[in-house]
Amino acid sequence: QKTMNVDTTGVVAVAFANTKQRFFIPSNENFICGMKFGRMMLDSGAGDILAYLNDSEIPLLFQNFPAPEYVWSLRESKGVGSKNVGLMIRKADQTKMKMTLHRELFNSEFEIDYIRF
Repeated sequence: QKTMNVDTTGVVAVAFANTKQRFFIPSNENFICGMKFGRMMLDSGAGDILAYLNDSEIPLLFQNFPAPEYVWSLRESKGVGSKNVGLMIRKADQTKMKMTLHRELFNSEFEIDYIRF
């Protein structure tokens, strides 16, 4: 097994672009407000973080982002293609949410306004 020493100073995430210019983050170690998310995408067109859950993980949202501390809302997509409805979760007091991507590679934490599913 060969190891490399790579300077990752300033790197927040490593991602692969798809045909819609959304960037898939190949990591199972992504966290928002302490909740682990195995699949995440960065949407360059909207500047959003897209989180994906399995059906079995949906109850965890209620535990990790409970009302009244968090506000849940639905939003219609603004793209030119087919219309989609997304779930957005943000803090009720409008403060930022802590997020870590690629915890296994980088130890950088940053803040976001909301999560979009």
